[in-house]
Amino acid sequence: MRTCIDCKKEIKNYKAKRCWECYVKRSQAPEVNPNWKDGVLLKKYYCTDCGKEISISSGRYRTKKCHSCGIKGEKNHFFNIHLFGVLSPTYIDGRSYKPYSIEFNKERRFKIRTRDNFTCQNCDMSEEEHLIVHGQVLHVHHIDYNKENCKEDNLISLCISCNVKANKNRSYWKDFYQNKIRGREFCSLPK
Repeated sequence: MRTCIDCKKEIKNYKAKRCWECYVKRSQAPEVNPNWKDGVLLKKYYCTDCGKEISISSGRYRTKKCHSCGIKGEKNHFFNIHLFGVLSPTYIDGRSYKPYSIEFNKERRFKIRTRDNFTCQNCDMSEEEHLIVHGQVLHVHHIDYNKENCKEDNLISLCISCNVKANKNRSYWKDFYQNKIRGREFCSLPK
């Protein structure tokens, strides 16, 4: 075990020279860091757009913008993107608001996950891993995006991230998963 060079306490981190308390005191000492005095940061950060003072605890001083200026305008990556409703890129005739059919029940979903060996058919994540990471069982995805069509050749097991991905660029994923299911059917035919 190492000891702190200032207070001689034992340190668990074998690379550190000082304990955490001494490190913070030293970094805030005016003779070491002229921006600190009596535990207060003297250097001020201001927003480049509106001139409002930015607190160092928010971490926004790195972007040089306050929160309100950082989230508005064309520089925001969500600018002009509608995530919900009619203007959303995933909106199709209001189908997402319709309920699932009665056939899409726990037994059907369990049967599909069993058929797929409890693994995501896109990234091969097992259901055990999915439970640990996401706290839920694998999702069962409708390949043709029709909630009424609950045939076994239209359902596939996916992890949550692959299921979210499948809702963008729907025509690609529909073809991809249909080919995957068809390939499985050809392999299981007796010779």
